[in-house]
Amino acid sequence: MKRLNQNIKANEIKRYSKASIIRRLLALFYDTLLTVAAIFIAFQPIPLAENLIERYPFIESLYSIYLLAIWFLFFGWFWTHGGQTAGMKAWRIILHRQDVKKVTWADALFRFLISNIFFLILLFMIQVEVISIKQSLILAGLIFSISYIWAIFDRENRTLHDLFSRTRISVLEPKKSN
Repeated sequence: MKRLNQNIKANEIKRYSKASIIRRLLALFYDTLLTVAAIFIAFQPIPLAENLIERYPFIESLYSIYLLAIWFLFFGWFWTHGGQTAGMKAWRIILHRQDVKKVTWADALFRFLISNIFFLILLFMIQVEVISIKQSLILAGLIFSISYIWAIFDRENRTLHDLFSRTRISVLEPKKSN
């Protein structure tokens, strides 16, 4: 029997049970709250480096990379260690590769970059003052919506980042009580 990880067997994934958009968005909302908290905690030492930032301006870019790394590590750790973030566990959905194998760090990085590339570009554009925050929020909302609107028309409810990263989100079978 294939094992996706130590706790979840491949046969516990409903063969044709696609995770609904609502379930995915609710899990994402829950995970967003946790991610913001993690980034907030990770941000705490940054004000201590203000003197360094003033002296060496390139360090400002380093702390942006540091916060981005925290953001990726939050999702990457959960995806590679069980396929579920806290929000995904609450909604009984799991991320796995299309071949029902465990997500690797390379898979997690690719999925993270694909799902966030436009958001990251918008953050960069704000930082170099090409667009305003208001314009960025509008564009981010449109880009986010396109991926999930795609899932409405895909017969397997896959978002664009599911398709490009060759991963999928499935619903787990409810645990049977004996």
